[in-house]
Amino acid sequence: MKKFITLIASSVLFLGTFGFVTAAIMPPVFFPPALTLNGDSIVTIEANSVYTDAGATATDNGVDISSYIVVSGLPDTSVEGTYIVTYNVTSPTTSLSAEPITRTVIVTPPPIPEFPRYKKQCRNHAWRNFGSMFKNQGDCVSFVATDGKNPPNGN
Repeated sequence: MKKFITLIASSVLFLGTFGFVTAAIMPPVFFPPALTLNGDSIVTIEANSVYTDAGATATDNGVDISSYIVVSGLPDTSVEGTYIVTYNVTSPTTSLSAEPITRTVIVTPPPIPEFPRYKKQCRNHAWRNFGSMFKNQGDCVSFVATDGKNPPNGN
């Protein structure tokens, strides 16, 4: 009882009149995680090459939660086309989700090998640089020696 009277007396002296002071306790405000794309948003690679995803990072109120990112739509590099890689993350503490972000991956056909023009392009297994065009170094040299009139593999 003594503390209550002291509080009222202090209020009267401070405010000059008798009044009530109330304090509102607001619930915490939560924001969804921030999701950021690493690297370019559009990537072009050749078919049958290795695609290494640059990934993304995610933070939740300044805390790194990148390990919670879910990635979908990774490209099949053996099939030419356009792929959309999507990154999603949900906060482990608030269960709020970030807006998904995407990366476009374009898988293009491999380049057509250039025909050899010089015998030196056939040496030291370099004939293999022309794809499956030649079975061996002799096929390559023969092609060059005849100025392309002796096609490889009986073509």
